[in-house]
Amino acid sequence: MDIQIRLARPEDLDRVIELQTQALEILSSANYNAQQIQALVTGQAAWRGRDEVIFLAESAGELVGFSGLSTQRPQITAVYTHPQFARQGIGTQILQALEAAATEKRYPSIWVISSLTAVAFYQARGYKLLRKAGFRAEGGEWIDCVVLDKQLFSTANPAKHSSYIPLIMLMSLLIAALILALLR
Repeated sequence: MDIQIRLARPEDLDRVIELQTQALEILSSANYNAQQIQALVTGQAAWRGRDEVIFLAESAGELVGFSGLSTQRPQITAVYTHPQFARQGIGTQILQALEAAATEKRYPSIWVISSLTAVAFYQARGYKLLRKAGFRAEGGEWIDCVVLDKQLFSTANPAKHSSYIPLIMLMSLLIAALILALLR
């Protein structure tokens, strides 16, 4: 599957929320009950797109996934894949785009409040468990979650970090692709 990653525009937000809703309803049902999922859908749809940069993954013009990076702190706000395209590497690609942007912002590490559904995904990509957590969602529903983080580079000398140079190259490619798209 040929995947293109680009930054979201305001007109993409409805598609993003629709994909997020489908992913929560289908992929999270093993970890959360119907009331918890509905609370997550409602709560996240209300603030999605605020104070975050959203990276879209598209295939043949169809939205197949997205990730979000906070504009205020080194935090992942979302990584979702459309249920029909789960476990095909799309989540990894959009997470890598997000990590490249975080590295470009000079964040030495990044953290995420992960659903129970996504913990194994993050751990397989180098994220370390910090603690179990939870929060009250819409309607007072309690949502169990986990806080994880990942070191992107050493603050002592970021150029010596083995993944720093490939991340710069990836970010450069993303910027070049965005410039080309804007020139069309």
